[in-house]
Amino acid sequence: MRLKAEDRNPTGSFKARIASVAASLVRQDGLAGLVGTSSGNGGAAAAAYAAAARSRAVLFTLSDTVPVKLLEITAAGGTAYRVEGVGHDAASTAAVADAIAAAARTSGHYPMLTGFHYAPEAMSGVETIAYELAEEVPDLSVVYAPVGGGGLLTGLGRGFAMEGGSVRVVGVHPEGRRRCPQRSGATCPACGALCRPRSPVCRWRSCTTPKAHPARCSPPAATRRP
Repeated sequence: MRLKAEDRNPTGSFKARIASVAASLVRQDGLAGLVGTSSGNGGAAAAAYAAAARSRAVLFTLSDTVPVKLLEITAAGGTAYRVEGVGHDAASTAAVADAIAAAARTSGHYPMLTGFHYAPEAMSGVETIAYELAEEVPDLSVVYAPVGGGGLLTGLGRGFAMEGGSVRVVGVHPEGRRRCPQRSGATCPACGALCRPRSPVCRWRSCTTPKAHPARCSPPAATRRP
């Protein structure tokens, strides 16, 4: 088994691959900058690569994006606006992404939206992971990758398809990390555990009655969330 350490990228995640292509396209096409949504990593990457390209990035983030990620965005010269519902509600997320994509077209910006539907050129940066793995591990047969929003899995699949091999891509997700309905800071109706206000995932370990509380609470995360 081998691990692909994407946290070694310049901005700490595989989103750097996407942002580097996006910023290159901004320079190539003479665009005004990058505009998109982010839960943190994508925004940090967009701001850093936009700055390197002597451009600018405007990000609309989740309402509960962690402060350190907002700091990374602004420290690199990016602008961040928190938007309620983005990343937690499918309808709101899609509506905001559609609006940003439309605004990007009319204002001369590139859409820093990490989905092949919105930014296929920039998302091709994810495919480079597959190219590197195919070169580094010629006998590779299976790759396990986080599900997330699906962009990483799609990029890997496309990349391996371009290589012409038969590598199988399997999506994985941490056990117990289901969405918690108690986002307002209310207590769990079954166990009384207080969920973190506005947290997308409940971190408490005390809930033992999943029938009453369908979103079984999970232990506190040992590592930072992506």
